[in-house]
Amino acid sequence: MTFDEVHREVLHLFPSAPSSVLDIGAGSGRDAAALAARGHRVVAVEPTTEMRTLGRRLHADRTIAWIDDALPGLPRLSAQQLRFDLILLTAVWMHLDEQQRSSAMARLAGLLEAGGRVILSLRHGPVPEGRRMFPVTAQETVELARRSGLHVIHHARREDPHGRPGVAWTYLGLQLGAGSGTCPGGGETGPGNGGPGPGEEEPRPGKGEPGGPLCCGDDQAD
Repeated sequence: MTFDEVHREVLHLFPSAPSSVLDIGAGSGRDAAALAARGHRVVAVEPTTEMRTLGRRLHADRTIAWIDDALPGLPRLSAQQLRFDLILLTAVWMHLDEQQRSSAMARLAGLLEAGGRVILSLRHGPVPEGRRMFPVTAQETVELARRSGLHVIHHARREDPHGRPGVAWTYLGLQLGAGSGTCPGGGETGPGNGGPGPGEEEPRPGKGEPGGPLCCGDDQAD
């Protein structure tokens, strides 16, 4: 799937002017390459050697800074004291356990420029055999974000683009210092604007199993 197909719910949240972008769990670099092609300064974090090597080979014509690092701490990246206008996590969050998600959200907020955004997808549904995944909900993620000074600017749900039975995705847009419940253009999150309506429940994900890297974004798209 292409970058535009995977991120169709959140394309309006990406900066139009050249900006500093961090792609965490970059996999083989599809998203990082697409963002670099749009003129952004891209740092791609990927902990799996094979994926980084593949990404460098596939996208050798794009200016992408590849870093061997992983959530929740991102120690190598943090040591560089960089700040970003946008942080993207595609099919990453469910690979972190509850404690890791809490510390990771605070780390993300600390890497943002003032007014910077986080765009992330949450996977819900049965866990493939041998994969390390944990239950994640939009409600928990939004609460973690608010504790770190991030506010929801977009909330949408989508069935699995690959058509896998029982699998669905939540897409969240978070912004540092934004007014709570405000979407770009003045709308509010809620029924009809990407948020859950009264009485609606968050999707119930499957159980995670041990094994596999913590920060690998290839489940949804690559």
